[in-house]
Amino acid sequence: IKDQAYVGGKSILNAGGSVIDYLYANKMTGNVMMIEIKAPAAPLLRDYRGNVMAPGPDLSGGVQQLLQARYSFEEEFRQLVERSGEDLDVVSPRCLLIVGTLASLRGRKARRSFELFLNNNRQVDVVTFEPTGGDKLREDLGDDAARSNARLLNDLLFGDRDYAVIGRTPAAPSA
Repeated sequence: IKDQAYVGGKSILNAGGSVIDYLYANKMTGNVMMIEIKAPAAPLLRDYRGNVMAPGPDLSGGVQQLLQARYSFEEEFRQLVERSGEDLDVVSPRCLLIVGTLASLRGRKARRSFELFLNNNRQVDVVTFEPTGGDKLREDLGDDAARSNARLLNDLLFGDRDYAVIGRTPAAPSA
């Protein structure tokens, strides 16, 4: 539907508000999905204590950003959609965060901490930028929903997997 989509949350003083990188609508149902893209080089984890690592700032902040955007959008959905003229619906909208690479996870402690975070985070699907020998996100990681989201993004957004430019249509493959 829109890149850099406003999804609600402004005060009467025109302050605040939530903007996400992409708002996607399912062609069949009109239900929306919110997509936020962070840097491929963003660290997924940071040291915390002992055998525990905490989510890195872009991972934890990106999840919170999407949750806040989803909350605002659900709260203000009727007014936003009425003004847009789009035929949309909000039925427990999906949220997708693309951030970092699995290669940055060094050692068992890091892999375990990342999996614990992912497997207990039920509201936002997280996909990483991974080399595939081509120019797309890996489509074989995560659950069915995450794999489906990676396929969607491969189809819609990425010309150069490492440098997805927000607001630009990928260039056609050169012959």
